[in-house]
Amino acid sequence: MNKLQQLFFRALAVFAMILFVGTSSYAGVGKKGHSHNHDKHESAGMSLQSEKYQFKGETIGDIASHVEIINIEQQMKQAGQPETHRLKVTFLDAGTGEVVSGGKAAINFTDNHDETGHFKAMSPENSSFVADVILKQKGEKHFLLATVLPDQEKRKYHFHFTVK
Repeated sequence: MNKLQQLFFRALAVFAMILFVGTSSYAGVGKKGHSHNHDKHESAGMSLQSEKYQFKGETIGDIASHVEIINIEQQMKQAGQPETHRLKVTFLDAGTGEVVSGGKAAINFTDNHDETGHFKAMSPENSSFVADVILKQKGEKHFLLATVLPDQEKRKYHFHFTVK
């Protein structure tokens, strides 16, 4: 696939997610499906050079989240891409621990708990959702993850971690 085709498909994915998010009830932090239970996830530090960083995310209703941040800077640099890390989120049934696969997810990096900017569609990959992101600056990072999983319930997860 050439660069023009890649750009077209990325733009199409962003447009589809904007349409998806705009027609759903994701707007409004603190509404149903969003939890601020910060003791459910860690805010420990991650080094920009770490190969892999994992932490447990929030549990909303009966669905728990698990986050993995993988350093892909060298591979992306070789491909001429600016992204430095792959963010991978897996959802689990809180009761059984089994992976919940399917559905849709979109991510929004934010300076705090607010919805600034736009949501970026995450790609399904091996029963998880992934997005390649740029993490070059140190400091506290927040992101919101809007989901519609196979049970069709809308949930919004909030994650935060520190880049050292």
